[in-house]
Order: sequence, then structure tokens, then C-alpha cells
Amino acid sequence: MPIVMYNGVAYTPRQILEEVERGTQLGAVLQQMVESGTPVLGQNPALSQSELEELAKMRLRQLLSRPTAALFAVLSNTGTGVTERVYTPQQILEEVEKGTPFGKQWIKAEENIIRRFLTLR
Repeated sequence: MPIVMYNGVAYTPRQILEEVERGTQLGAVLQQMVESGTPVLGQNPALSQSELEELAKMRLRQLLSRPTAALFAVLSNTGTGVTERVYTPQQILEEVEKGTPFGKQWIKAEENIIRRFLTLR
């Protein structure tokens, strides 16, 4: 799964390690991004909000397109009671691609996962 994006290209931890081990300039930049906790916005080099969102969508596409029998139950408080709706991974991916409020919640959650992953030391 990609964890950083640089110049529009997403990189997985394995790809980053390969670049660092080869001693490339790209490897040095990617290493700096990981070590500084990027993609936290405002750091140098940093991801823009749109790049962070695209990275989150890439990760969700990979996760939700894997073959699985999993279902996701979502509880909502409608004001008159709690309702439950069950989603397949494909339905969630459709919500993400359409940019619905529910899909945006998944994108924001994945952005937070990326941030937390990069701040682990």
C-alpha cells in the first residue's frame, strides 16, 4: 500500500526502501518524507491536500477491490432512532468515487491512517 506521494507518484514502503538502498536522490527525498512524518501538510517536502486525498483514494481502491465476503454495517442516528445499513466493499468504493458525504468520511479516515502510520517511530 502506498504511504507517500511525490511529484504525482505514489510509493509503497518497499519502493521507498529500494530507492534509499540504491542511494538515489529520490530515495533521499522519500526517506526525508517518511522520517519527518510527511504527508503532514506544511512540511517540506509536503503533500498538498489534493495529493493526500488522492493517496487516500488509491489506498481505498486497493483495499476495497480485494476479493472478500466482508460486509460493513453502518449505524446512523436519524433523530427518530438508530438505523442500520449494510455495505459491500464495492458499494463503499462507489461512495468514495462519487464523493458522497459517506465516501468522504472514508477518505478522511484513510488520510488519518496515513498520517498515523508516518508518525510512528
